[in-house]
Amino acid sequence: MKMGMVSYRICTRDYDCLTCEFDQMMQEKMASGETPELDAALERFKELPGSQRLCRYALKGDVSHRICSRLFKCATCEFGQMMEDAMQQKLAKLQARREALLKKEQKTKA
Repeated sequence: MKMGMVSYRICTRDYDCLTCEFDQMMQEKMASGETPELDAALERFKELPGSQRLCRYALKGDVSHRICSRLFKCATCEFGQMMEDAMQQKLAKLQARREALLKKEQKTKA
């Protein structure tokens, strides 16, 4: 929304983008580069002064400040990959914790 690709969107996943179908769809659109609204948004983004070209993680609030150096080509960005890896690790830990709680709950019922 902040990039201008959509005019209005309420987050329904508490900013857990890994589980959001909308985020995945937007990532696919950004990767393909075939959408006119993306092209227009990127043109507006390119016209901004360098200090205002915030990384998508800064736009989402995941990090306090980061300048985008790849023009939202996150698949080629080492910072984007690092953030994705961290999110995957977090998701794996949450899944392991959930499984442990389920096992504990099943054990107490038996």
